[in-house]
Parts: sequence; structure tokens; C-alpha cells
Amino acid sequence: MLPTKLFIFYLIMSYGGGLFHCFSDCSVCIYGFFCSCCLNAQNHAIIRNENCSICHVINPTSEYWIRKHMHSKAGEAVDQDCGDCIQANFCFGCAVCQDARGLKSG
Repeated sequence: MLPTKLFIFYLIMSYGGGLFHCFSDCSVCIYGFFCSCCLNAQNHAIIRNENCSICHVINPTSEYWIRKHMHSKAGEAVDQDCGDCIQANFCFGCAVCQDARGLKSG
């Protein structure tokens, strides 16, 4: 039961306001809803201190890798592989928006 509670806490209280706090920044929410692959490319470019280009969109970066970087940046444990894998594959749009909010907040 304890791992389930930790996973739920992780979904709600992680960086960027949590996975399901998309409406806390409506511009990111709308961008992520209509073009999540473009927002993912922008997140990747920001992490690498690059300007976003068509190359970032054509060569998509794994959302899993971006989440690992975001955990490290936020000072959170980076060994949350199961949660990151589930979020990156089944909640892609919400995960990309969460990362964008985390990058935007600094």
C-alpha cells in the first residue's frame, strides 16, 4: 500500500505543480493540448540551452529522458523509473505540460 501512496503523492506534488495542474498556466495547457510534440521539442531545446528548431521537432526526444532531467534539476530523486515511464507513455500531454511549467518557473 505504501508504494501506491508514494506514487499518488508523486503525481500530485512533483515539480511544475504536479502532473494534473495543467490549468495553472493556461498558455502552456493550450500549447500542450494542440501541439504536445512541439512543446516537447521546446522543452528539450531549453534543457540543452539551444534555440528550438525544426530539428528538435523532427527528432523527438524521449519524454522519459526529459523527466529524468527535470527531477534532477528540482532536487528530487531520479530513481522513480516506474512512475516516469507510466507518465511519459500514458499521460504524455500532461507530462509535457508539467515539464514546461517546471522549466518556465525556473
